[in-house]
Amino acid sequence: MQEESLISVSNGIYSLTDLGRIRLSENLDHATGALLNGRATIRDAIETAIGSRLAEDHFNKIWLIFEEHLVAYCISRGQDLVSDVSQLLGEQTTGISIRQKKPQFPFIHALAEAVGETSSSSQQKIELKQATQDIFVERTGKAIEWLVRLCGNFVAACSLGLEQSCGNAIEALLRRTTLIFDTDVALSLMGHGEIDHDSVVAIASRWKEMRGKVLVAEPVLEEVAYHAWIAQLDFEQVSSWLPGSTDDRQQYIHNVFVRSFAELVARDEAKLRQWHTYVGAIRGDSSYAWGKVFSELHSSHGIDKLPPRSSGEESLEKELCAALIVTKQDFAWTDTALRNMQDKARRDAQLYAALVSYLKSLQHIEPGATCLLVSSARRLASAEVMHKSAGEPELVVSISTVLQLLSLAPNVSLGLSAMRAFLFDERPNFYSTDFERTVLRMVRASDELSMPWAKRTILMRSVREKMLIDAKSRGLKSKITELENKAFSEINRGNTIETLKSALDAVAVDVGADRKLTHL
Repeated sequence: MQEESLISVSNGIYSLTDLGRIRLSENLDHATGALLNGRATIRDAIETAIGSRLAEDHFNKIWLIFEEHLVAYCISRGQDLVSDVSQLLGEQTTGISIRQKKPQFPFIHALAEAVGETSSSSQQKIELKQATQDIFVERTGKAIEWLVRLCGNFVAACSLGLEQSCGNAIEALLRRTTLIFDTDVALSLMGHGEIDHDSVVAIASRWKEMRGKVLVAEPVLEEVAYHAWIAQLDFEQVSSWLPGSTDDRQQYIHNVFVRSFAELVARDEAKLRQWHTYVGAIRGDSSYAWGKVFSELHSSHGIDKLPPRSSGEESLEKELCAALIVTKQDFAWTDTALRNMQDKARRDAQLYAALVSYLKSLQHIEPGATCLLVSSARRLASAEVMHKSAGEPELVVSISTVLQLLSLAPNVSLGLSAMRAFLFDERPNFYSTDFERTVLRMVRASDELSMPWAKRTILMRSVREKMLIDAKSRGLKSKITELENKAFSEINRGNTIETLKSALDAVAVDVGADRKLTHL
């Protein structure tokens, strides 16, 4: 700024120049326009999601709620940043000790609840709440871009006072830290259509630039390979409308590799007929064959393999596996779901035992070294609480935590896309069951129906209510989970279609003929 004559310095005191005052005034004018544009963008996103316009006085109430909650959120994240710097610099001799952030879910859910309460209509309350949550969870579109830029600028301002010596000390700590990617992170790295893809790519590349290590464990490679193995069914259900819009790909595609392929088709980097070639380059000869997956991660991102646990952690693995299974026994599992849960518990235990084993070997060579497991899975955080033998306060961290660490290092630039996961890291969970996903895909695939995305909660509530009423009228006492599991069997398929038609009418979904009349 001094070189541009925006500020001057005299006796160690900085002052604004006349040109600086003019520039400041211009910035304030620009900020006012940016705020108004942001307001209009948020309004458009909500109205599009609910499929109707909001009265001016109604949206004024909504906007005041957005302002209040965002101010509180920004201040909270800024305080976290300053606190984390102090904590990191106090750990220089013993390695990084991460204090996990408070979950961001209360912010998003509290904001959504407050927005919903601005309506007196019970149906619109649900739609407004859902639309507000979706803005932050989906992280696509102009609304979230504006929000990320706003919050990102504030958090960046909080770090402006850091001395260069602080940044250098933090970088030295990061160099002694090895990152280990969990399944969800590895999938985000490989999937071009994932909302965290740019964030994880930034983490992997920046960490390697600082000469840090990034590893992936064999249980994770097996799970990623399995996602590629089962991708065909997902592709068959959505191929009729691919590539679709960005929102379509996030909302209706379940498999990471199908979404990634659809993203490449949307960019004109692939053709639909090339699906088998694309998935064949990742898919192994059996469900858990991970050779091709590891080859891709290593060649494209320089990721190496985590060594398996030593014999010293065998008991830890067994204890943790048993504990993870016991904690799930309160649920009513089908045989298949129970097997999957047990298999998942086994892999989680293997991963965590290998993590502890690797940490011990690191610290034997270099006492200040450490490693972090990057994961959004709460099960692994709970595993850490169960077993603290590793001697570190926290080993499992989120993508947003790692991005924050990187943002504190000098000469590390994170783009806008990476900042999305830094600021808002709640992961999407659009469907409660396979039945719900299938129903919503049927609606999306129809040429005659158009349903605003925020109405899906009301639609599924109506579908389930009508299924229970129909079952009762036929003398059945089945639970809704049993009815959903059998809904598309040959004997029940016709009845399910009629129930869906009735529910769509009740929710007042737009029909193709009505749209044509409206257009005329």
